[in-house]
Amino acid sequence: MSKMKFTVRGVIYALFPQYDQTNPRGREMVEQVVQRLKQLDEERPEVVLVPEPENMKDPKAIRVYCEGSPIGYVAHEETDTAHLLFDALHPIVPASIVGVEVDGKRLFYIEAEMPEGAFKKQFAKTEAVNAWKDWRCNIPKLPMPEVWKNCQVLEFQIERQFPVITLEQVKNLKTYIKLWIEKSLHDFSVEAMQLRMRYIRQLRAVGNGVFDVEIRRLEKQYAAICCAQRMTYRMKWWKDLQQSDSMEHYWDQWRSSRQEDNLWRDLHTVDTHLRRMPDALYAHIGDLTCLFSAMRYRDDVTRSVLWDVYTLLLLRERICRELHIAMKPLPMDAYGVEDEENAFIPELTDARLAEAVEECQSFFWAKSAWAVVYCVCRDYFGASDNVSVFEKRILRMKLSKSVKEYTEGTIYRALCNNDFMKKPVSKWEEGRALVLAKKLKDSLENRDI
Repeated sequence: MSKMKFTVRGVIYALFPQYDQTNPRGREMVEQVVQRLKQLDEERPEVVLVPEPENMKDPKAIRVYCEGSPIGYVAHEETDTAHLLFDALHPIVPASIVGVEVDGKRLFYIEAEMPEGAFKKQFAKTEAVNAWKDWRCNIPKLPMPEVWKNCQVLEFQIERQFPVITLEQVKNLKTYIKLWIEKSLHDFSVEAMQLRMRYIRQLRAVGNGVFDVEIRRLEKQYAAICCAQRMTYRMKWWKDLQQSDSMEHYWDQWRSSRQEDNLWRDLHTVDTHLRRMPDALYAHIGDLTCLFSAMRYRDDVTRSVLWDVYTLLLLRERICRELHIAMKPLPMDAYGVEDEENAFIPELTDARLAEAVEECQSFFWAKSAWAVVYCVCRDYFGASDNVSVFEKRILRMKLSKSVKEYTEGTIYRALCNNDFMKKPVSKWEEGRALVLAKKLKDSLENRDI
């Protein structure tokens, strides 16, 4: 197949995703892009093309990577032609830079052709995956972070340098290995662990101490990935992931996709998956550093399984935060719902709730009793899990004057100040609160409204 030439655009958005012409730093960003293009024109490094079918704006988009990081996209009008380069054996295609326009359009041109032979990564095979063979996760995955996609591109580029012969290959390998070590820090899948060991063997085979620094870094990462310093850094990464825009978007999609709005049932669903993890790994979810360490020392955690677990843990942490409970293991019967999977739960109308509250109002020893009402509605009747929404519901209800007037913020303060209210009602140990909860539950269940 003859070589084909393509235009790469969007360099500024690849380097600065939040670029806006009105941004005061816009001029500075443009200057940095110009410097980067001048560097590309001078060094002419290899780039690779990767299809991006998950791209919501353009499923035909083809992203261009340079040294493991995005550098732009193949021009939209050229993507149909560019897709001829790819097939099942060639999911990633290398290309060379043949021209750069530094000023004006600020883009560059590449040439690519179909590789002569089918390129296959030589991952060491593992039979240990059997421990996870019955573990299935039917919950949609959180989109994989950009840094992991970059790792896959780097692995492709690293493989193309072996066996090392030329000084150019030595230079490229040093660059790619350095970047891969940095970006794969949080990947303790069986694939990543095998790659670390294989890269060490291959770099040693070159001899002459050319790659001594890279070998030592790989050995340190392989042996000490779960040391205190590494785990501290890992948890910073985890917190960033929790607060990322990607997680917020995933959470909104998750909430809108459910048939019923009941976070306790959601927690039960997530835990059902996590409990199926082998060797009682579920018992460690209260201490994620411990869980991550335990998974790192297994030899059967594939990238697919690892990201499933990450997704479930992120989802569980968010649900626990919404429920005001600790991120820790729960017994099988501690989800604030009846054991019967298909038990009938009456619709909790405002009228039903108002009558039940008035019937039980003699038990109201303080305004905090409204928190008991909230917990009962939350745990047994699938009412709104958002305190502010539930407060608005109470404020619009028509209650008799004999019921104490509700003050906004009462429920939230009670939940913060009473630890037992953070547990499911079925686990309460405080006598008076439990009496009111049971009476209110019975009253709500036995009404015909």
